Formats: sequence, C-alpha cells, structure tokens
Amino acid sequence: MIYVGIDVAKQKHQIAILDDGGEIYRDNLVIQNNYLGFQKLHEILSHIQTETAQECQVALEDTGHYSLPLLQFLRKNRYLTYCYNPILIKEFSKVHTLRKTKTDKIDALMIAKKLMVDWEKREKKQNQTSMELKELTRHRRRLGKHQSFLKTQYTRILEKGFPELATYGQVRHSAYMINILKKYPSPKKIAADHLKTLSSLLGANNSQLSASKLQQLASESIGYQSEVAELELIQTIEQL
Repeated sequence: MIYVGIDVAKQKHQIAILDDGGEIYRDNLVIQNNYLGFQKLHEILSHIQTETAQECQVALEDTGHYSLPLLQFLRKNRYLTYCYNPILIKEFSKVHTLRKTKTDKIDALMIAKKLMVDWEKREKKQNQTSMELKELTRHRRRLGKHQSFLKTQYTRILEKGFPELATYGQVRHSAYMINILKKYPSPKKIAADHLKTLSSLLGANNSQLSASKLQQLASESIGYQSEVAELELIQTIEQL
C-alpha cells in the first residue's frame, strides 16, 4: 500500500508519499489548488500505482471548505480517501517528533504517517444528499445568526431615532410596522403623513398602537433625526 498525506491550504497543497515500508517515496510535491494541480496529482498517483502495483490511500485534514473540492476530485477518481480532525494530527505529531517547527512539508508527512499506522481508519464516505443537507443546515445557521444581528441593529436604530416606538416590543417587530418604517423611516415623516394612510397601513393590526397614537408619538418624538439614520434603517429592514 502507498500512503499519501496532503496538507490542504487555500492556494496550494503540500503532499508527502510513503511506500509500504514507511520510507519516504516523495515529500516535496506541491500542487496548485486548481484543475491543473488536481490533474498533476492524479497523474503522479496513477504512475505510482502502475510502477509499484500497489493501491494508493490518501488522507488529509478536515479543513472545511478548503478540502471539499479536493475530496470530491479524489472520490471521483476512486482513491481510498480519509479525513482526519486537525487535533488528531497535532497530537500524533507531538508523540512522533521532538521538533517544534511546523511547516506544510512536515504536516503532510505526519498525515501520511498517521494514515499508515491507523488500523481503525474509516474511509470518508458520504452520499451527495447528506453533504448537501449538511451544507444547507450550515447556511441556515449562518442566516439565523445574521438575522439576529440585524434585529439588534434595527432596535438600536429605533432607540436612537424613534425611542418612543422602541418601547413597543412586539409592535416594533411586526410586519406592518416594519412596512411603515420602510416607507416613513423617521418620526418627522410619520407625523407629516395623513392619518387615513397610516390607518390603512396598520390595517386590522392596530389594537396595541392606533394610527392616531403612532402619529402622536411621532410628533412628540425626541429622537435624533438624520438622513443617514433613515438610510441605515431602510437598508437594515431590507436585509431583514
């Protein structure tokens, strides 16, 4: 068996190759993170397999999105591929070397050595549906965090520009109030609007805050007024 360790990075990948006796077959191979680099790796591994009549096992650290294109390429070309948590490689390196120096070349070699001695390794296998669901879940989580941030920003802007409305917790986050603020992003503009128009925008949802009460709050508001604050409020609402 031939053991291949890959230290994945953003622009290039360092590769170390060990033979079945643990001797370094090659430890100075670097490929670019692009089509030509992937093809170069495939040609080298194919040549080694033909030359040695042995199969190649490939391992790399699970570095998130940087490793995904390479993993996909290796699977497509039917290489036995394994992924290690970076913490496992770090601990393995502590046990097997006294050197404190950390380089891409050393890391690739440690990954190859870990692969060679790991009798309990499991091939990195996931069907496309599982991978897509995982990515979708992560995307949703990121959107949720961003939405929470935007809601905090929205409240901050109201507390600065329309503090009287900011005290109405549920109302200020309602869809109808957000639509009103998008159209009239300052107390001055709300106060200047026709009462009938405000009533229409509030619709049947005016039990907690009537159109007349909203206009009164706006006309008596002590909020800080500026065009920049209005722009910030509109854009925050659009993102929400």
